[in-house]
Amino acid sequence: MLNRRESFISSLKLEMVYIPKNLWKQSLFYLLPRNAWRSLRREYIRQYGYECEICGSRRRIQLHELWEFDDKRYIQTLTGLILVCWKCHRVIHLGGKERYYRECDAFWVKHFCKVNGCREVTFWQEINRLRHLKRLRDKHKYKIRFGEFKERVEECIAVQSR
Repeated sequence: MLNRRESFISSLKLEMVYIPKNLWKQSLFYLLPRNAWRSLRREYIRQYGYECEICGSRRRIQLHELWEFDDKRYIQTLTGLILVCWKCHRVIHLGGKERYYRECDAFWVKHFCKVNGCREVTFWQEINRLRHLKRLRDKHKYKIRFGEFKERVEECIAVQSR
């Protein structure tokens, strides 16, 4: 059962994510050829519209991978994709950049707080949660699972290895 703080954090619309270091650059974005990634992005835009699914912005829409983490068995699983604006995407990935913990620009703090309807203290609680996750996740070698995208990834890897 989630404690009160975890329950609150997980209810945020805009959350930061920490990817285990051994899986950096192992995402669809890096594994698929550029034209395949762009095609996937266009497919999602046609299906869901040119709008951020987190804040509703219609500026500089990007495709973001949603990952689920099993921190007991050390598995990272791709669970889906969503369309996000560049601001939300940057905030989501603040967790992977240690230097941002010290240099968080007021712009990103403000965006996080506006989207989540929270105070700045919640932003810093989220940063502290990510620091904790970083320490835990970087101690282990995580395996990666691509879920419904497994076949696409395997095809691309096979083509690249020829």
